[in-house]
Amino acid sequence: MSDMQPRLPLIEIENLHHRFANGAHVLRGISLTIDRDSFTVLGGENGSGKTVLMKHLNGLLEPTSGTVKVDGVSVSEDSLRARLKVGFVFQDSDTQIVAQTVEDDIAFGPINIGCEREETALRVKNAAEALNITRILEQSPHRLSGGEKKKTAIAGILAMNPEIVVFDEPFAGLDYGGVKMLLKKMLEIRSCGTSVLVITHDLEKVLAHADRFIIISNGIIAGDGTPPEMLQAASEHGMRVPPGMSVPEMTWMEPES
Repeated sequence: MSDMQPRLPLIEIENLHHRFANGAHVLRGISLTIDRDSFTVLGGENGSGKTVLMKHLNGLLEPTSGTVKVDGVSVSEDSLRARLKVGFVFQDSDTQIVAQTVEDDIAFGPINIGCEREETALRVKNAAEALNITRILEQSPHRLSGGEKKKTAIAGILAMNPEIVVFDEPFAGLDYGGVKMLLKKMLEIRSCGTSVLVITHDLEKVLAHADRFIIISNGIIAGDGTPPEMLQAASEHGMRVPPGMSVPEMTWMEPES
């Protein structure tokens, strides 16, 4: 018989506080879990604490107090393990570009976690094909368009085989075609069994695809539920909710013909 015990949540956050050196108390006792195999949107107005919260998931920031666990292990105790499981796609793709060619940039992560040359090459190949950027592998990533830089950053994360990919304000600076491309890739990542967490205030572009919508305001969780349940709260906490638009309409993906 198979073991039917429920698995731990992928991410467990308990009573998380974060104060910066200047005394700013940005996170004020946040507790939540994020399940495996999920598509979550985390929303909130600028300065609400969204990005600060997410930087605790892979050790980019340390809690002032409270705990963050990834797959049952404290991030503070093993940040490398957390970074293998939590991929972070930053708002500004240039901050993630570290190499002179797209190929080397995608390979950077696997090499740094000790992958052998053959395994690294396979991961680069698969990630480049998934993002349709095989043709630009030899180009300098610094000379790419905004959309191609975003693809390169995502490919570098996928090459690490994470269990969840976190997108921080992913639509900033992208045109209509870029937004559609990125949404498609998010859904493909999700369909392959990897969880997706999107930090955004652009609800109308992505909310239709989420199964959960968490709202953060002034460093606390102000709402947590399904997208339809949370729409009114989103408006009350400073996010733009397009008037007359239902949740199923909140996507820039065109319906399949």
